[in-house]
Amino acid sequence: IFSPITTIDCFALTQKFYQNHDDAYDFIVVFNDFGLAAGPSTFAFEVNVRNEVLGIGDLLSGGEAVFDFGPDFGSPRRLQSFLNMGPLSNYPLDPTEKILVLGENNTLSVMGQEAGHRFLVFVRFRDPVSRQLSFDLLGRDQAHWSFFFNSDASVVEGNRIEDRGMVSPRFRTIAAAEKYSDFDQYLMGLRDADEVQPSFLVENSTSFRTPSSAPSVGVVFDGDRKEITVDMIIAAEGRRIPPGSVSQKNFNFTFVLLVEAGTTPSLQDLNQLNAIRTQWEQFFNDAVEQRGEAQTVLVKMLHLSTWPAAGILQGTPGVGSVEIATPLTSDLDVMLTTDNGFIEVPAVVTILAGSTEAPFTIDGMEDGIASLTAVANAPGYEMAHSLVQVRASPSELALAVESGNSQATGNGGVLPQPVVFRLGDENQLPYSGVSVAVTPSDDGVATPSSALTDAAGRVSVQWQLGTMFSRNTLRAEIEGTRGVNVLAEAFALGPRPAFTLAGVVNAASFNTGPSPPV
Repeated sequence: IFSPITTIDCFALTQKFYQNHDDAYDFIVVFNDFGLAAGPSTFAFEVNVRNEVLGIGDLLSGGEAVFDFGPDFGSPRRLQSFLNMGPLSNYPLDPTEKILVLGENNTLSVMGQEAGHRFLVFVRFRDPVSRQLSFDLLGRDQAHWSFFFNSDASVVEGNRIEDRGMVSPRFRTIAAAEKYSDFDQYLMGLRDADEVQPSFLVENSTSFRTPSSAPSVGVVFDGDRKEITVDMIIAAEGRRIPPGSVSQKNFNFTFVLLVEAGTTPSLQDLNQLNAIRTQWEQFFNDAVEQRGEAQTVLVKMLHLSTWPAAGILQGTPGVGSVEIATPLTSDLDVMLTTDNGFIEVPAVVTILAGSTEAPFTIDGMEDGIASLTAVANAPGYEMAHSLVQVRASPSELALAVESGNSQATGNGGVLPQPVVFRLGDENQLPYSGVSVAVTPSDDGVATPSSALTDAAGRVSVQWQLGTMFSRNTLRAEIEGTRGVNVLAEAFALGPRPAFTLAGVVNAASFNTGPSPPV
């Protein structure tokens, strides 16, 4: 990086962090104690590391909603967001005290905004009358709520706006930077769509402020009220997948204080950072109205294969596992509990000495959603949480070709890559323990021809193409139901073998011609 200013290399920093810490955090929050600004005219910023959520807008990712830069940050699986909060000296000793240069914000609300950018706020809406897409809910950088959107005092800007009715000025801002609104919580996966109260946008405002203006309390103006519902956002972006019913609710944050080489942070700095860390937990939990939880202690990884959510069929045992990052010299017992009777799991799973993983069975007892919790019988490990969806019928599921489609090889040859099928539902949850039968066309061979889906809902098949035709197909279906199936295809290159027709040898012999596109 060639730059006239000194900045933090977030990739090098996190890679350094993971040399001594497990991949057990959703958010890394970085302050520094030597006055290094987050950037030119930038107080703090957030970087989205990975995302698989659909329906929350993709403006910052250039139109690609699903992405994964985790390996660049040194995180093989977990990290979702990197927060550069800049110099610790920019913040008051009291995290609840307003920051003079940031209007209505204090330290915790600034963190709330930056952490909120993991999901917020990049959505358009579709006008129900004109049917046109609109960006009018968005303000600064098209990554914050508009000043004129009644965001219910969201930490991601906008204001809580009072509609005073048939008086002038009709509208007045009465609060700002307090919480995550219903709309925020929907986009964060903490609230289902039917739990989101409508709001409004003020159009044709008489205020000198713009949609990009910072939140401010006590501003009055006239304008036209436009009703905004979450269905208008869904009409533009599609529904959120996964929805609030099966999305992640528990988030691990780690706080890093970056110091210059050879120096030691002062006790005051450590105490200040610790105050931010401990008060952030309560702030976040209150800001989402106890629908989610922030945890900020340093932990060792305890991973559930069902994290953050997975599915099983009722009456069909699914598979799960618990995993740690580093093998131990003695056995580690992990206690499993659920919040209802929808699933049954063993009370204790043991990771044997020298191993990092132990499997267990999940039995689906009743159609519904259960919370699964894992607690290690040793200090220092995180409490692992996941959700498990139980479906009563395989007809509610769908098979898809995840990888290996449209390969090519010679007649009768084995494809260079396996074909991977994935079994999931409309919320993209993987379903384990389900028997999938695989049938190739003509005289092709699939190995295995039948297998149970793994914890990620996958079945991997090695495919030897047939000898007769250029286009080959491979059908995968849930055994016992032809209603859930999918086709993969592959192409045989080169001349076809001679046929025997009506007892006449070599009656038809021909070449495939140019190969189809791969």
